[in-house]
Amino acid sequence: MVGRPRPVADVPVFLPTFIVGARVWPAAGGLRAGLFWAPLCDMAFPKGPPKPSSALTFWLAVAAAAVALLLLWGWQAGMLNQAGNFVKGLFSPAQFDSYKRAGGAEETSRAVQEADDARRRTEQERKAAEDRAAAERNEAEDQADAEKEAAQKAAEEKAAAEKAEADRLAAELAAIEETARKEAEAAAGRGTEAGAQPDAGRKKPRLKRAPLNASEAAINREIARSFPLAQVRKYFNLQEQARRTVITVDNLSREHVPSQMRVARGVPGLLRVKKEGDTITLDEANYARYAPIIGYVEKLNVTKLARLYAKFYPLLQHTYENTGFPGERFQDRMLAAIDDMLAAPRVNGPIRLVQPKVLYRFESDKLENLSAGQKIMIRVGPENAARLRRVLARLRGAIAAQDPDLQDEP
Repeated sequence: MVGRPRPVADVPVFLPTFIVGARVWPAAGGLRAGLFWAPLCDMAFPKGPPKPSSALTFWLAVAAAAVALLLLWGWQAGMLNQAGNFVKGLFSPAQFDSYKRAGGAEETSRAVQEADDARRRTEQERKAAEDRAAAERNEAEDQADAEKEAAQKAAEEKAAAEKAEADRLAAELAAIEETARKEAEAAAGRGTEAGAQPDAGRKKPRLKRAPLNASEAAINREIARSFPLAQVRKYFNLQEQARRTVITVDNLSREHVPSQMRVARGVPGLLRVKKEGDTITLDEANYARYAPIIGYVEKLNVTKLARLYAKFYPLLQHTYENTGFPGERFQDRMLAAIDDMLAAPRVNGPIRLVQPKVLYRFESDKLENLSAGQKIMIRVGPENAARLRRVLARLRGAIAAQDPDLQDEP
């Protein structure tokens, strides 16, 4: 049966078969070629090998160029040897098995290499983590040591400051007592000289004491003789003077002075504080609220004030005993209250506060547990406290120099 010639368009489809078959076609009678290639060539070219044509030549040239480029690329990429082994494996089962074993060994080697790399990376990461942990631990230890040293240094400085403060207060009290002793000796010397005069046999007049039932008006008139009453009334309460004085003095060295029975009026304005987050500190601008009353007290004549105290001392003593202290001297209580205020600690730096409910209190338990008089010395500020200490020291010397139970008229 004669068929039509195969179209040139079908040639590329059978090109690989043609190339291989063309080489083995002459040996188609051989055993190997007869078993494999002859049937394949008969199926691909049932009418015999195709006739050479211009189109076939073109495609053969393209195929040759492609093969050349492929071989060049394989040579450059180092894959030519592997490709040859693969092709050999197609014809030799033993070679194919060897190729498979080599590929498996290569894969195994690659897996082992990757496992080794992963193990090395893990080991490096673990060592780096250990180094970081050790560095952080050393840094924390160094910081703890620094904080411990700082705390120890602060404690030593605080102890030294407290000792210096105690020594200073002791020196101040000793100076006050020495001044009082000298004034008492001077007063006794003046009395001795007066006794040697011709009228020494005449009894010296005593200080005229106010009666125990002296009215507020009488007390205010006596105050007005020594101090301008309008200015006194501006800073002090002039109602129930004796009772207010006794209750205030008695509670200055205690925890709290009842606000309704205080001698001094409250300072104007509200307590001023600074708030930064959860931290509350006493605003230094708050100290200016106390400046007017302390300035007025500084100008008072301490001698006149001590004389006024001595004149009304029987009334103060009587009120003190009726308040709940029978048999005790109000003079001793007065000096103890002044000494307690003089012994108030000096606070440097911001004073921290807390606000549990409505009122503020000192954050430090040491400051919060101070007496009412010592808290006053803290609230007024360092400068005002120093001014107030000088006034209290002079007042104590003037009061301690006289015996209020027996005082002569000067």
